[in-house]
Order: sequence, then structure tokens, then C-alpha cells
Amino acid sequence: MTNQMHFGNKVEVNGSITFGDVSSGVESRKWTFPEGVVDIVDSDDDVTSTKNTVKAIFKKTGQHNVALHQVFKGDAYDGTTLKGKVLDTIIAVNVLKPVSVSLEGYKLNSDGSLGDALVMSDGALNEITASYSVRFIYTVEGQPEEFTWDLDNGGVVVTTDENNQTTDVKYSKMGDFNLSFGASRERPAGGNMVSYTDLIRVVPSTDPVVLENTYNRDGKIVLDFSREMDASKLNPNDFSVNITTFGGATITPSINTVTLDPTDGDLVIVELNGETVYTDDQATITYTKGTLATSDGVDADTFMNVSVTTQYPNVLETSSYDYGFENSTNANWKYLGWGAPFDGYTLDVNGTQVHSGTKSAHVTMNAGGGMIVGHKDNSNANITFPVEGGETYEVGVWVYLEQVGASTNLTPDLRLFSVPNTDWGVAAVHTFTDTFTTGQWVYGKVLVKFDASATESRFAIRGYNKDNTTITSFYMDDFTVRKVNIRP
Repeated sequence: MTNQMHFGNKVEVNGSITFGDVSSGVESRKWTFPEGVVDIVDSDDDVTSTKNTVKAIFKKTGQHNVALHQVFKGDAYDGTTLKGKVLDTIIAVNVLKPVSVSLEGYKLNSDGSLGDALVMSDGALNEITASYSVRFIYTVEGQPEEFTWDLDNGGVVVTTDENNQTTDVKYSKMGDFNLSFGASRERPAGGNMVSYTDLIRVVPSTDPVVLENTYNRDGKIVLDFSREMDASKLNPNDFSVNITTFGGATITPSINTVTLDPTDGDLVIVELNGETVYTDDQATITYTKGTLATSDGVDADTFMNVSVTTQYPNVLETSSYDYGFENSTNANWKYLGWGAPFDGYTLDVNGTQVHSGTKSAHVTMNAGGGMIVGHKDNSNANITFPVEGGETYEVGVWVYLEQVGASTNLTPDLRLFSVPNTDWGVAAVHTFTDTFTTGQWVYGKVLVKFDASATESRFAIRGYNKDNTTITSFYMDDFTVRKVNIRP
């Protein structure tokens, strides 16, 4: 045993591990260490030792094997099996470099390609046009596990690709900003940080301001613009809201206040007068051109009947469920064995058309066919996600429809059945009628109430094309499972 056995026998270079032989009935033992790798404390021999406890300081990084040869007075017994009088054990030790980090930065062009490199030094004041992004590429050593960014309230992390060690930061607030990036690990403890003062200067843009997202947050409507808005230009009289309840009633509430989010100037918060937007409502918001403008003086254009989406946390993001297909392959999306017509499909995880990230799943359902798949790990075990029993969730997925034909009976559709305790009557998240939008990502959702005893669930993903004389093909990406607030 070692004093680091519960932590993978990891040690930072020039750190120590204590090895102990606690076996009973040992007649003789010999520890053997790789030559030139360790300094055995209180010993002139840095390769072998016969002591029952040995403390070794590791001087070289890398994977090293420490051998223990034991001779017992009688057959050794591990609690279940007789092992014989002679045992040889190998203990693998991972000697890490100290944690170090370095950082590069590049402006991102409007098409997503890399632009000019940033000067990474204090006071550089690299000019970034408001609403544009920077791609930071980091290099680390020492196997850090946690990464932290301090963007000085000037930027927002929009994407992170840990495989390629890149992070994209969008800057939309005017001013000069510092930046820090740190990396750390818990065992063996270590960390490092790079910091720059006045690294970024965000300058005004003449580009039109874009309404990037509109969503419900705690019953209020959030308008997410492409850059910082001017708080002095917010007028409630310029906005109108229409709500259709799940029961079909229409509500046209007045606007109480329109304010900026106190921590993110891109967000305009619309609070209704005596009314709340619930998750099962269909709400839209309209802005008739008035005074709304960015902090760099660009007027916002009119927008009409923009849908308000749900913005509760997606529980899949903190689970092992690969909701965006970024870390799985075709083999992880298994046919569930329902037989015809649900065996008439192909599914291919690729990067041809994505809603976000770098991959999605392309599905082709044969004429007269269908699909039934579940998400499995590499050992063929079901991958689940956590839920609260008795609670209602929004369950949804984005699709990009390529082709759908005329159905002779039931319209092609896509359903997400929750397992176990399945509600087989759950509505389709997407129904592929001949008027369904093609060549564009569309979000579909249903409300699902999980069984009172549920603590976790998984999907049986069913596509139906049995009554169609032609194929139906689409991409799917970014599953969501969000706890919701239902109108009483």
C-alpha cells in the first residue's frame, strides 16, 4: 500500500510517496525502484530496499513501476485465495510536472475563422469590435482538472472545447478589460495562473444589433441582444406581449418595467404588470421601433411576435447523457429491438449539419420504416439522467429536416419516450407534415410528468415513417430536459 493509493498514486515531481508492506507472515521482501528515478529517504541505495516502509522522492516525470517481491513463511492468503509463498506486485506511479499554463488569443472573424493574433501582454489593449469574439487557445502541463476564467465583467464564455483546449469569449460591453486564466488540480495539489491587465479594449460597432435569444426567466421575458444596450433608451411603451395559455385563453398584459440585467448589459428584462409567463404558455413579444439602442449608439430594429422560449437549466448538461452527440459514436445509439417497422433506419453521428458544437445525428427513416434507439455506454449499459419524481419537465430536441414525403395515413413524427414507467401516449416532439420547415433548425418540445418514485430516466427515441412511401431524413441535436413552472 502507499499513502497515495486512493488518489491513483499520483505525485508531483520532487514529491514523495511512502510505500508500506503491511502483510503478515513475510519472511523477506525487496522493493525495487527504477534506476535514476527516486531518492530513497535515509538510504544510500536509491534502487532497492528491504524495509517494510520506504519513503521515496520521485525526481523524474512520467509513468514508473515500483516492484515488491515478497517471500512468505507459508502460503499467502488475500482473504479469498491462497497465493503461494512468493508474491510479486507492481505499483504504478504517475509523476506529474508542476501545473503550468500558457495562453494565445485570436480575433474571430464574422464567419468563425481565425483572424489576427492578440498581443498577450499587460496594457496591450487589443481592440475588439463590440459583439465580436476572441478565441483563446490554452496549453497546459501537469494534468490540471479545473479551469477558471476571470473576464473582468467584460466578456462572456460562449463555447469551450476541452479536447482542442479552446475557449471563445464574446465581448459586447464597451471599455477596457483585464483577463486571467487559471488551471489547478486537487491531488497532488497544484495550480498556475496567467493574468493580463488592460488586455482588451472593446470599441463601438456600426453593425446592426441582433436579437439573439428571447426566453422566460422566473416569469419575466429576457431579450438577449448581440451587444450591450443603453439603459436610458428603454421604454415600456415600445413593447407588447401576447400570451396564449395551454387551455387556449389569450392574455395581452401591459408592460410594467423594462430594465437591463444588472450583471449583463446584453440582457433586457421585460416585467409584466400583474402577470407571469409560465412554461406551458405560448408567449410572443413585439418591439415597435422607438428609442431602444445599443450603448454604442446603434438603434434596434422592429421585431414582431418573437417566440419566448424556456430557459430553465438543462439537467442533461450535468449528466453523462451525450445530449449534443459531441462525445459519442454510432455504436452508442443502439437499436432497441422493437422489430419492423422500427428497424428501418440509419443513424450516423457526424459533423455535416450541427445546431451547436461539432456533431449531430443524421437519421434516415426508410419508406415504410421507422427508428427506435437508446443511448448506451461502451459496455452497453443504459445512460440515464436525473429527474425529480412527480415533477413536470419540458423535454425537447432540435431537428433539421431534409426530406419528408406524403403520408398515406399517420404523419411521420419523432417521439421521446421516457423509460421506465413510460407514458406511451406522450405527444410527438416533432410531426413532419408537408408544411414542416426544411433546411432550418427547429425546436420541438412536450411536457412530461415523471412518475412519483422516479429518480432517473432515459429516452427511447422513436421515429415513425411506416405510412410514408418515401424516406424521411433529418438531423437531430441538443436534447433538453428542463424542470418547468406550469400555469395553475
